[in-house]
Amino acid sequence: MEIPPVAWPVFNARAAAVTMYCNGASYDDIKDETGLNDRNVRRIIDRCLIVDPSTGAIFGFYACVEGVRLHEYRRTAPFIAGATSFDAEGNVRKAGASGMMQLTLDAFPEVEKELKNAALPRDRDLQQVNIPTIDLREVFHDLLKDAFKKAGLDWKQQWPFTQRDGGVDLHGILTHPVQ
Repeated sequence: MEIPPVAWPVFNARAAAVTMYCNGASYDDIKDETGLNDRNVRRIIDRCLIVDPSTGAIFGFYACVEGVRLHEYRRTAPFIAGATSFDAEGNVRKAGASGMMQLTLDAFPEVEKELKNAALPRDRDLQQVNIPTIDLREVFHDLLKDAFKKAGLDWKQQWPFTQRDGGVDLHGILTHPVQ
């Protein structure tokens, strides 16, 4: 990844703070040199030490780049049917459902496994995942609906059943084979 010119000052300050800390500099010296306080230095060092799951290596100085995401988005807020939120001007808007499919599947792992097995059937002889030949919407409307009902989801009150599109955003979730 190439760092845009506008991001270099922040990157340089963060990288210098990490280097100074590793060389034994005091937080006062780091703050004087980089402008970063002890809390920010510890946060940046923690970011640098996060292991990239795709490579098994730490992110290192890459984590000093401003705005770089080191984790996938994981929704933590529960879904509330009909909930509203407010924008910066105080106008009412509907609350979003971003991340709800994964949050729901995390709560019902048996449904996730059933969906993935249906969407990504394995060839038992070759021990490989076959390319899906079925429409994922068909999987959703038939299998998902039945699997969630069987798992105890309230059909009228809980996401994804409260959504107009039924929460059909399965591509990213179903394209990863079951562990």
